[in-house]
Amino acid sequence: FTIKSSQSPPCFPQNLDNETINNQDPWRSQNTITGQWYHWQTFHKNSSDTLKWPVNWLNLSPTSYLGVIVYLTTKNEINSLRLSLTQLSLLLSNNPRPVVIFHEGDFNNNQTQQSLAQTLGPHTPLAFERIDFSNKSVGPPPVDPITFSRVCLQYIKEKPWFLYISSPPHFSKNLDNETTKNQDPWRYQNTITGQWHHWQTLHKNHTNTLKWPVNWLNLSPPSYLGVIVYLTKKDEIDSLRISLAQLSFLLSNNPRPVVIFHEGDFDNNQTQQSLAQILGSRTPLAFERIDFSNKSVGPPPVNPTIPRSYFDMCRFFTLMLPNHPLLSLFTFYWRL
Repeated sequence: FTIKSSQSPPCFPQNLDNETINNQDPWRSQNTITGQWYHWQTFHKNSSDTLKWPVNWLNLSPTSYLGVIVYLTTKNEINSLRLSLTQLSLLLSNNPRPVVIFHEGDFNNNQTQQSLAQTLGPHTPLAFERIDFSNKSVGPPPVDPITFSRVCLQYIKEKPWFLYISSPPHFSKNLDNETTKNQDPWRYQNTITGQWHHWQTLHKNHTNTLKWPVNWLNLSPPSYLGVIVYLTKKDEIDSLRISLAQLSFLLSNNPRPVVIFHEGDFDNNQTQQSLAQILGSRTPLAFERIDFSNKSVGPPPVNPTIPRSYFDMCRFFTLMLPNHPLLSLFTFYWRL
């Protein structure tokens, strides 16, 4: 898995349509070397600061800065964490990646840190980053897992915490000249022009400022602050209908554009119009065709009992979607 590189340093995204963005809770982050605390709201004030964030690496410093694997966890999940790190060490034994564990002070103990570093092995860099969700009374009330997604939808009305994306989409710069192998020749199609594109060619066209044309149903987006995305197939249409109905209800006062990615399952115009009606006339809806064209290419499944489609889904959300030109229209995206 590859994580799309963030632009340096982190900052609040530009609000493309001047829509109000409320500040989040006063969460803080601490540098493990200097001990200094930072409020994340102040990051944008320091966007011109090019100093690197100092990291206290265990085992060794990263030999490659192409990518990093991150965890957010707590002490009561340490058994699951050890198991995960053990599996990670085994699977990435020939190509270690640096690992960073974010926590709220649960892993300040040096003995615990050294123990987890030994689990990963001496060839894998490991670091711990302290954060603080300082004011837990701010934000939505705690919910059980069943209603969690509904509360997220409700919370998004006031605090649009979609995953931030950079614009225009392009491959991340390879900071250490490490070879990046192309993935399978997946393709995506523009629904208006009908033209197919191979996603490997995106980086060659990142200077192209032409907007990606979209065939919006119901209406065009009144706001391009964020977009809600699905990746689904026809045999999940009943669950999709339920999800869209709940989405329409919860975002009735503040609709967001919705885009459904598919492999041809939703080309039928009648099906598209039916789903558009479920969302309601005030919610823009679009369908984007993709193609996981060569399923024989790529690494063999780690677990043969897991279907290939699951790995396609994982790689779509980690690799293909962040580089899809549709996202150049928006500041945030939110996966459902």
